[in-house]
Amino acid sequence: AYIDDLNMFKYSADLIINYTYNTDMSLYNNWNYNLADTKFLLGSKYIPLRREFSNSIIMYNYEVKKIFITTGGADEYNMLLEILHELCIPKWSKIEKLVIAGKFYEHIAELRALEKCEASVKVYHDISDMAGVMKKCDVAISAGGTTIAELCACGIPTVGFAVAQNQIYGLEAYSKDGIVKYSGDAREDRKQVIDNIVINLEELVGNYNEREQQGRLAHKLIDGNGALRIARKILQIVDK
Repeated sequence: AYIDDLNMFKYSADLIINYTYNTDMSLYNNWNYNLADTKFLLGSKYIPLRREFSNSIIMYNYEVKKIFITTGGADEYNMLLEILHELCIPKWSKIEKLVIAGKFYEHIAELRALEKCEASVKVYHDISDMAGVMKKCDVAISAGGTTIAELCACGIPTVGFAVAQNQIYGLEAYSKDGIVKYSGDAREDRKQVIDNIVINLEELVGNYNEREQQGRLAHKLIDGNGALRIARKILQIVDK
């Protein structure tokens, strides 16, 4: 079994899994696979998430009280502090910011210093219970990748941005279908992306109906049971 998100060459595998949102067989037609020998699991229903992201109970508060913020494991483009500086102003002071810093985050001292100065900022560093923190929040800001899928499974309306090439297709597809508000590619124009994040966040915070609609649609499309579906297909192949 091969997990793919780039389609770089023809893979010698019994099972190819590409769980990028909105992916279908048209992506692989040029390689002339023998479908009797190679099976495909394509699209967001096969996103393999940990068990804590399945069977989420979805509820929405009329007023936004907590924002979930993460920018990836290493935050290569130093987005986290820049986003927080935009949100640590009186306008946002009543909304708590739950900030996730990954294991390889290099600016943890600066982040902790900001936490001490800003009562609305709560920092979590290299944690294992990501779902527990997410489910406390009303909206989210996140870099692309698996975290977006985890937020969707929790039904949390999200503002997303890209920090890598393989995140762009999925984020654009999410955005087109009203599942995530896409704010752009941080590698191209970091300042503009941060401005877009704030604008999109303002729209979600100010519109309960939009938050609920976006969150419920996201959860409908990504229910957190993708790993179970993959396991069942592997067992079917093995049994043959």
